[in-house]
Amino acid sequence: AGDVGPAWGVHAAFAAALAGLLVARTSVLGMVSPAAFTHFIDNPIAHLAFPQSTATALLVAARYARLLVEPFPLSLDYSYDAIAPADSLVAPGALAGAGLAAVVLGGAVFLWRRRPAAAFGFGFMAIAFAPVSNLLVPIGTIMAERLLYLPSVGFALIGACVAAAAATLPGLLGRAARVGIAAALLGGAFLSGLRLRDFHDDLTIQAKTVATTPRSVRAQFNYGAAAETAGDDATAERAYREAIALWPDFADAQFNLAGLLARRGRLDEALAHYREALREQPGSVTYLVNYGAALTRAGRPAEAIEPLERAVGIDPGSDRAWNNLGGARLALGRADEAAQAWRAAIRIAPGEAEYAVNLALALDAAGDPGAAAAWSDAVARRPGDGLLLYRLGRAHERAGREAEAIAAYRESARVAPASPVPRRALGLLLDRRGDAAGARAALEEAERLDQGGGVFDAEARRVLDRLRAAAR
Repeated sequence: AGDVGPAWGVHAAFAAALAGLLVARTSVLGMVSPAAFTHFIDNPIAHLAFPQSTATALLVAARYARLLVEPFPLSLDYSYDAIAPADSLVAPGALAGAGLAAVVLGGAVFLWRRRPAAAFGFGFMAIAFAPVSNLLVPIGTIMAERLLYLPSVGFALIGACVAAAAATLPGLLGRAARVGIAAALLGGAFLSGLRLRDFHDDLTIQAKTVATTPRSVRAQFNYGAAAETAGDDATAERAYREAIALWPDFADAQFNLAGLLARRGRLDEALAHYREALREQPGSVTYLVNYGAALTRAGRPAEAIEPLERAVGIDPGSDRAWNNLGGARLALGRADEAAQAWRAAIRIAPGEAEYAVNLALALDAAGDPGAAAAWSDAVARRPGDGLLLYRLGRAHERAGREAEAIAAYRESARVAPASPVPRRALGLLLDRRGDAAGARAALEEAERLDQGGGVFDAEARRVLDRLRAAAR
């Protein structure tokens, strides 16, 4: 068989297909990779003007090259402001990147006939790295170690060629080369083992990332989120504040910090950060909903109405927005309007028990005859909830359905054996119905359970004293 040459036809077909894809992408987006689709904190290069953008891309290329040779320390994230942009094309980092590019391309050309395998390695590195280098088009990140996976295949091939040539050296020089190769392989294995330990859990890897790139705004944010998930609010707060210090307009960090502070009861601070988040993203339904909920919790429901109504206007299908709007309206005494909001929430999320309970509360507050039916629905969703059973009994009692009220109170007492509340209500109702023995037993049990004295009030005391006197 004759020599097999390069498959130029196949390569041409692939090149034509790639060109077609780039044309289609450009026709849809306006250009191959518009900066508007790349967030500033993920890739500042996309928002820099030439020649600073090219200089910074070359600087980053030099950092990639260093990691190929010395993969330590490593980081999951290099977002703003982890890498300072290069000032000009003659900045040291940019010159280093340009020099390395020249070495790679020159190596491919120079070794094409002399060492084809090594030449292929240089060429493969260049071709694999070019699309993610930010030199041809800006991509979604300024730097990411995962982008070295494919180019590192070419680097490994070059390393293998160098190792093979060094191992054939005669005498002491050859033995030293073989020892050096073995030491390099063992060192790489050791570093890999160390790095694997960093991935023990999300909090560990995020902490390592912050230690390596402390000026990465997204690294600080992710560390805060991991710490908050792990229950370490103090660390989370510090990380969120670090992220905000690096970039005050980082809406997600403002929002997460606000949520943490609200959960800790620091509502005034939380509201300030919610406002900052909304300043950056005024149309975020999630931000509006949480801001409104925090205002209601802070005793400012009148102020909560506007952001919550804006939220349901933007997204009428947000059950959380309707739920929180109902809470603000009820806090203002607008029970009928609150019920309307919770009905909307239930239509969107019919399986959410909380909304059914809230609707029953609103109907109860409005004196609506449908309150008992609403409480029955809430009880059906939470059959073991003694408080809901008690409220059902109260609704039945107000509607004059005393038998149903007694049954609800008894069931509430059964599922909540330590609560004096349903027993007090049961005793008073049985007394009005003339069941002295049953009333006395229920009230005595309520008295025994009410160690704090907050439930067994003067009315219950008066009735129980009368029943006891009549029994003597």
